[in-house]
Amino acid sequence: MAGDLDYPNLAICKIRLRGGVTTARPPVVLPQAIRDAASQMNIDESPYDFSLERHVIKRQEEREQDRIVQKASSREELQSSTVTKMKNLTGADEAVCVAILEKHNYDVTTSIEAFFLENES
Repeated sequence: MAGDLDYPNLAICKIRLRGGVTTARPPVVLPQAIRDAASQMNIDESPYDFSLERHVIKRQEEREQDRIVQKASSREELQSSTVTKMKNLTGADEAVCVAILEKHNYDVTTSIEAFFLENES
């Protein structure tokens, strides 16, 4: 899917810290209990769901829709982009969006609130 983000190269990534100077002491060895606890914390039963990345992509799409609405020059373009924005936000059919927008004089915020209030009851 185009919205899915995948980082296959990071799945096997290991980070190794190396100092630029040598030391006379060996590295500190942690007690076994601490090492076991740390390794248990690193075990993840469920794969990462990329919810943050999906949220960022969704917000980017919403900003793009806002830009389209703002640069619309004619009344028809403005109405069309407003209908598209409402469809994207509500998931409703175009006819339903147009009817609600016309009822509220193409005020997107009021129309979306009215849509959700009507569907709530």
